[in-house]
Amino acid sequence: MRKVRSLTRAALADRGIEAAIYADHLKTLDGRTFGLHNLISKCRTSGLPVELWDEVVRLHFDALLDAFPDGADPGVVPADELEANTFVRLQVEEALPRDWHPHYRYVRRIGGGLIELLAHRRDDMVRWLRDEDLEPHGAERLREVGLANVRAVEPDEHVIVEEGKLRFHVVRGESGFIASKLLVLPDLLADVLGRRSWPEGVAVAVPSRYEIAFAPVGPGILGGTAGLWSYAAWACAHRAGPLSPYLYWWRDGRVTQLSYFGPDGNGHLYPNPAYEALVERYDPDGITGAA
Repeated sequence: MRKVRSLTRAALADRGIEAAIYADHLKTLDGRTFGLHNLISKCRTSGLPVELWDEVVRLHFDALLDAFPDGADPGVVPADELEANTFVRLQVEEALPRDWHPHYRYVRRIGGGLIELLAHRRDDMVRWLRDEDLEPHGAERLREVGLANVRAVEPDEHVIVEEGKLRFHVVRGESGFIASKLLVLPDLLADVLGRRSWPEGVAVAVPSRYEIAFAPVGPGILGGTAGLWSYAAWACAHRAGPLSPYLYWWRDGRVTQLSYFGPDGNGHLYPNPAYEALVERYDPDGITGAA
């Protein structure tokens, strides 16, 4: 958000710190890198009017710079902290810096523009781990740890959204790793629905880091598709910690993006014969019935 970036620049300038500020992070001239996602979320959920967000930004950087004084790089995580506090993180690839490839070679693309990376949580700060941060454990070991930690995250609520033929599930929580449960979706489905395996897949949305919405492909999936499509766009625009406004199809661990926004700003569905055939199996109106 432009307002938060502007306030960030002013807050650092007051402390005599120069920084290059990007869409989702900043880099100080002494080598420190700080993400902006948590700060943006803090501002939006503070309950304060926009004109008072400068206080939120000031307190945020007071705490951050106290934790990492004298040019200490917050991206460097002590090896003994890695296993206890590393999580897999669901992210959209376009959120990473343009030059991310040389520093995040371990990152997994799961499809639909979504990626899986490793993140370290310390108090209320989360930082993405780079290749050089993974030693001595290595990417595979830390991924196992990260998956286990995301499985252990407890959601705060499970809501069934039902209106007419529209029906889908929403799982929410205070943790910023709720959406990352897409990376362990069979475990979430087992916890919520009592069944791990859905051979035809699951329609899913991850509009913010704090929630995941889904509907297994089966009877009623036409309504689930329509509801999730609309919900993803709305929730991404209105919830804290926005992630993706799109509808996806998860199947066997791979993700396909089903929706997009055209130049006119209106939502559309990509042609997908395989998904359309499944919808038509359960509803004779087919996918056009969701449009």
